[in-house]
Amino acid sequence: QYSSNFIANQLGFLLGCEGERCSYEKGLDKLRGIFLEILGEGNQSNFIIRDFSGLSAENRVSPWMIASMLSKSLKDPLIEPYLRSTLCIFGVSGTLKKRKIRDISGEESVNILAKTGSINGVVTISGFIRSKQGKRLSFSIFQNEIADPALAGREAEDLIKQFYLLN
Repeated sequence: QYSSNFIANQLGFLLGCEGERCSYEKGLDKLRGIFLEILGEGNQSNFIIRDFSGLSAENRVSPWMIASMLSKSLKDPLIEPYLRSTLCIFGVSGTLKKRKIRDISGEESVNILAKTGSINGVVTISGFIRSKQGKRLSFSIFQNEIADPALAGREAEDLIKQFYLLN
């Protein structure tokens, strides 16, 4: 659950390796190709990726795109276990350790895995919720122009709680 923007960018650089030559731009091209493969060619003009950490002010990716990528990853046996192991568990680990969600019976839930992110006025959380029927659902929430990140985090948590209780 430890994450680092530096590591994200280095992994992206490695994605751009061909033989002994590595290129950040080739890595970005490959990542864009993955997005197009999953989201479809019709979405090509709907996103811009300038870095791998998500810190660039030029990045343009929607919550729908992130949730779609997460859903697709669930179907890939090579990606899914690794991705799942990098996410925090609500009430148990990482940045979500202090957050608690109780189900209708009052039991604490550990059925939510997610990754948070924040930078100057932007707060995000994306991940998976296991429904009461056992199906894993993806979600992604982006909040922009945030004056109070703590309040925004609580509001996002409330949305996730409602989603969890309804599914």
